Formats: sequence, C-alpha cells, structure tokens
Amino acid sequence: MASATDNMLILCNVLSATVILACLVLKVPQISAVVKQGSSKGLSLNSVLLELWSYSTMLTYHYAMSYPLPTYLEYAFLVPQDLVLLTVVLHSRGSLTTKTIPLFSLYAVVCYALAFRLVPDLVLTACISVVAPVSMSSKLLQILSMVSTKDAGTVSATTWALATFCTLARSITTLVQTGDMAVLLNFAVSFSLNVAMTTIIIFYRVKKPKKE
Repeated sequence: MASATDNMLILCNVLSATVILACLVLKVPQISAVVKQGSSKGLSLNSVLLELWSYSTMLTYHYAMSYPLPTYLEYAFLVPQDLVLLTVVLHSRGSLTTKTIPLFSLYAVVCYALAFRLVPDLVLTACISVVAPVSMSSKLLQILSMVSTKDAGTVSATTWALATFCTLARSITTLVQTGDMAVLLNFAVSFSLNVAMTTIIIFYRVKKPKKE
C-alpha cells in the first residue's frame, strides 16, 4: 500500500505534467490576440518585459541549482513564448528595429551566464530573491493598465486563467519537492495576482457594452 509520501510524490508528478502541458500553449491565446487584431491595446509593455525577466530568472536559477527537471520544465516553454509575445508587441507599436538586436543579444548572454554559473552564487541568490517583487510588479502594472482605461483590450483571459492554475500547482510541487521558500513565495504571490488579473479581465469583458 502506498504511503502518504508516495501519494504526494505521485500528485506532484501529475501536477507537474499538467503544468508543463498547459505551458506549451499558455501564451498562444495572448500572442494570437495581438497578431489577429494587429494591436497590443491593453497590454503593458513594461509588464511583458518584467515577466520575461522573471521567467528567465526562474529557468536559469533552477537549471543552475540542478533541481529536478519536472519542477521547472515549463519555463523552457514560457521564455520562448514571452520572447515571441514581446516581439509581436514591439512590432505592433512600430518599435521593432535593428536597435533592439543588441538588447536581445545582451539578454541571451546574461541568461547563459546565470544558467552555467559563470557568475558568483551570490548573484544567483540575489536574482531569485527579487523574482517575487519583480513578478508582482509585472502583474500590478498590467492590472493598473486595465483599471486606468477600464478596458481589458487584447489581454487574454484564457492565458491568465491557465497561469492561475499553473502557479497554484507549482506552489504545491515546490513545497513538497524542493522546499525552496524563495521560489514558493514567488508562486504564492503570482497565484494571488493571477486570480486578480483573471477576475478583472472577465469583469471588463462582461461590463463592456456590445456594439450595435
């Protein structure tokens, strides 16, 4: 008969697999909305940038610390999707120029240095320690953008609903499998703000009057 510990590990493996599957397409609804409408109305560029930084830090930190792959594999899918989202947002605003190439190159160099521990561990610790406030700031900027305009614009409710589930599931797997409190704090904060984000998007979608 399986012990409670074995059952928890099975649950974590199921949750991890579900999160990874969800994250394969997490940003697709948002990317599709921007491409389809040719506009990034409602989306905060600063929010996207901060989210990319947060996801990239989580990916490189977990890899550098040699944590079990299932506990962070979704970031290997989220980072490229966020890069695509950033690209289409910049393009929709006419800001995607050759001047952005050095910035993308610098981003790649920094990620490589963190992932392969080419920097002191103190830097890794500092980066993961500020992921929670950076992630929180990213979501707050998006929330403020919608509240100030009273319009969700092209912000995808599907993307944020999936993100809500993923952060809840990851809170559980982190608590059971690694016990890393810095990572757990990030997921807990992200879950709370994702709930708020999804609620606000749905509220403005329902509230918005239909065109005649």
